Amino acid sequence: MKAMFSTFLDLKNATVVQRVNVDFPSWMVEMLDQEAVKMNVSRQAIIKMWIRERLDPSHRITL
Repeated sequence: MKAMFSTFLDLKNATVVQRVNVDFPSWMVEMLDQEAVKMNVSRQAIIKMWIRERLDPSHRITL
């Protein structure tokens, strides 16, 4: 099965993902959810976008 898909995958440019757990106060989760609804994305997506913008301002997505 592995060989069947390997011709379609570009493993040289694959992104390595690492899972991280973060605890937020409930008021912060509520605010994240409100912003996520406004942008029509998930809570996880908004957190990723904002952290990315903070780490590299040239990738600014939100206003």
